[in-house]
Amino acid sequence: MEEIYWVYTDAIRRRNTLHRSTCPYCNDGKGFHHMVAGRTGGEWNGPFPSRAEALEFAEGVGWPVHPCGHCLSVARTSGVPGP
Repeated sequence: MEEIYWVYTDAIRRRNTLHRSTCPYCNDGKGFHHMVAGRTGGEWNGPFPSRAEALEFAEGVGWPVHPCGHCLSVARTSGVPGP
């Protein structure tokens, strides 16, 4: 099964976070705030068919890029470090 990635662009914190689509914080690009009316400041970008493509997009925004601490942490990816 192919991994799909999303990038959360946070305009308030001026950073991007890379997520797997299966991450509960990503929820396939819906996030976990999708039920909160009027929430602004962030945007889900994707889906991207590879981590490299998601990372390329995120770096193009010009803000720091962070791997999600939940779905891309070293402990959760069998020792494969995030980008």
